[in-house]
Amino acid sequence: NKTSFERRLDGVIVGDSRDKGVMRNGEFVHPILRFGVRFPQGWEVANSDDAVAAQPAGNDGAAIVLQQVTTASDNLARATDASMRASNFAPTLDAGVDTTVNGLAAFIGTYEGVIERTRVLARAGLVRHGARGQAYRILGLGAAADFRAVGSAADATIRSFRPLSATEADGIQDAVLRLVPAKAGDTWDSLASGRGISAASLAIMNGLPPGSRPPAAGTVIRVVR
Repeated sequence: NKTSFERRLDGVIVGDSRDKGVMRNGEFVHPILRFGVRFPQGWEVANSDDAVAAQPAGNDGAAIVLQQVTTASDNLARATDASMRASNFAPTLDAGVDTTVNGLAAFIGTYEGVIERTRVLARAGLVRHGARGQAYRILGLGAAADFRAVGSAADATIRSFRPLSATEADGIQDAVLRLVPAKAGDTWDSLASGRGISAASLAIMNGLPPGSRPPAAGTVIRVVR
């Protein structure tokens, strides 16, 4: 029964929920933990229970990973060194720097190690945010031979980390599926714009191929709000 089925679909969450963090306008935001971070444009972002990872399309050897960590040390440099050494990464000759990122205490350093017989460099940023001892590690990894681009991208990601105000966090709500009548002039691009879903995905969600046009005005379609 199509009508009954679609009535049950109305309001279903599409994509990640705000409890686990969501992508909004190219930025990963977590309204519960009250932070936002911007990964490199065009990189594919995957959100799991214990980390958020981004990779450039077609490059399995590079990644930027965001993790929530707890450190008992007030010395962010010491805490970063300890966590990296635990993963068999040692500091490079660059000693790293204590800094601030959007008003938050932070440390950024460079480390080296070996993964599957390949020398790998890592740019590690530790940013303190939240309750005492709570921090976020942003780690950019790449083969030493072509680390420059990865290191630059990781630096930009670390520097983008920012706290969210209570007002901004409250304004970040789940994306949900809604049933609405199509209007004259609608396109999948216009219906998907700013909704956290691609035009192609929206077309497929409505049982139509990417590149098609929405049904005639007045036909009930599935959109994301």
